[in-house]
Amino acid sequence: MVKSQSRSSAGFTLIEVLVVIAIAGLLLGLLVPAVSASREAARRLQCTNNLKQFGIAFHNFESANHVFPPGITLRLQGPLLSVSKGAGHGLFIDLLPYLEEGAVKAQYNEDAWFFEAANATAIAIPLSIALCPSAPDRDPTVTGFFKPSQIAGPAVTGQYSKVFQKLDAKWSGSFRGAITDYGAPLKASRGLANSLGYEVTDSFAELPSMFPLPPAEKALAGIVQAMLGPIPFEMKEQTRARQVTDGLSHTFILAEDAGRPQRWQVGIHTGTNEPLDCAWASPMGMGFTLRGEGLPILQQDNDHAIYSFHPEGVNFLFADGHVAFLEESTEPRIIVAIMTPNGGEVNDSR
Repeated sequence: MVKSQSRSSAGFTLIEVLVVIAIAGLLLGLLVPAVSASREAARRLQCTNNLKQFGIAFHNFESANHVFPPGITLRLQGPLLSVSKGAGHGLFIDLLPYLEEGAVKAQYNEDAWFFEAANATAIAIPLSIALCPSAPDRDPTVTGFFKPSQIAGPAVTGQYSKVFQKLDAKWSGSFRGAITDYGAPLKASRGLANSLGYEVTDSFAELPSMFPLPPAEKALAGIVQAMLGPIPFEMKEQTRARQVTDGLSHTFILAEDAGRPQRWQVGIHTGTNEPLDCAWASPMGMGFTLRGEGLPILQQDNDHAIYSFHPEGVNFLFADGHVAFLEESTEPRIIVAIMTPNGGEVNDSR
């Protein structure tokens, strides 16, 4: 009698194949999020390291100059209607030698505006340290247009419209500059500050950060004086470490403002008002003002505001050099408190 062929030689049944496929699919479904999370963790770590390198640069600048760098540098030499000179740039220009970018700084002419032809090559050089790897892929340079009235803002320019019309007519220009995903807080808006209990009346300086702007009357008096006569005007406010009475570890100096020149709002690419200025050499591209009276501050908008592409929060660099990851639900009062260098608030970001 011939024995029947063993079951093992008959191969897999359909049910067994389906079970194997189902298990493989389940494992793949578990693996993909894990790999994605691992990659984002690596990108966030690189972002943290970028900010730590900026922290070292800030402290090396302070050690060499006994003062932190200015947020905005602006110089005018009048009289405006005859022979006149002007120059201006943002925070990162002063940090270049301390970021191991001395070759870029050597190409930059500080006696000219950042957007002038003399600086076209230097400001178009990408800085890898200024880019967050979690941000979307974009063109590494952005086309922008600068005019002095952008620094003052509508509250001041509306009051002194003729002055700024002359300044804009004299010193305005387009440029092509390399982008940054990090920005410095210049101030909190008067409306936001007053809503949180601060007494703020100045329409230009508003509530200052580590990188203060001069009071409106001082700034306008200097500008008008330079326009009418040969006396130079320089806007270059700087902070010494001893002036940070809230403590360096409680005062932030950089935060993410990622994704520009694309416009992102609450996780959606809206495209509104693109391209956004985000050139690292630009006074407007590297700075932001805290706004949003009664509304959340973090992760709402990347139009010169605090915004990242990390899940659940944003990296902040503090004046003592440490980097903290703050959750997107962090209250506005805490963000404003850690922006002010001498507001008297106590907040632990560690």
